Amino acid sequence: MDTVALRGLLISGLVCTSLGGQAAGERQMSPLGLLPASFAGAGPGGARWQVDVLPGGTYQLRQQPANASSNGLAVDTLGRYTLEGQQLTLKGAPGALHWTLQADGALRAAVPGLRLPRLATPAPIEPRLRLSGLFTYFADAPRIELCADGRNLPVAQAGDYLTLERAYGAVKPAPGAAVWVQLAAHITLQPSMDPAMPPLPTLQVERFERADPQGRC
Repeated sequence: MDTVALRGLLISGLVCTSLGGQAAGERQMSPLGLLPASFAGAGPGGARWQVDVLPGGTYQLRQQPANASSNGLAVDTLGRYTLEGQQLTLKGAPGALHWTLQADGALRAAVPGLRLPRLATPAPIEPRLRLSGLFTYFADAPRIELCADGRNLPVAQAGDYLTLERAYGAVKPAPGAAVWVQLAAHITLQPSMDPAMPPLPTLQVERFERADPQGRC
């Protein structure tokens, strides 16, 4: 089989190969191939872009200005995506970004000059952003369902977590009930309690902002 044909099979998800370091439980086949997948490169003006396409129909996006002096921290976005043929749309991204999957596996944006090659091994970002979600605390296991993409993540009991827990308790929800919260957070990969399992995305509370028992995603 020639190289072009093999590449086409990989992209269509008909061939399953192992991505270094990815546990079987964390892989998922899709028309994009094996997920998770990371695409990264420089765009117009030298800005750095990275898109992580994750299992379950979610994505992470980081836009890093080329000039660190332009108030210049990275801007991270979470959301869900749709894939129709070779067209990938990142919902919730600035301008609802549209990308085309190319024959070599790269993503080309509608923005002129923006093309992101696929990394040989996934290297997901650890987003730092302001977000909202439905927080629950039950049996000493705090979790949050993110409004942006629907992922349900464990919450680390560190940082400004105690403020969050106290605000949750002040609402007096029914046992295990969810309460809408807003906070600044950092999503990091933390070791799983089961050594045989890969690290798990975990939300760390950097700053609690508010809780609203009437709030909804």
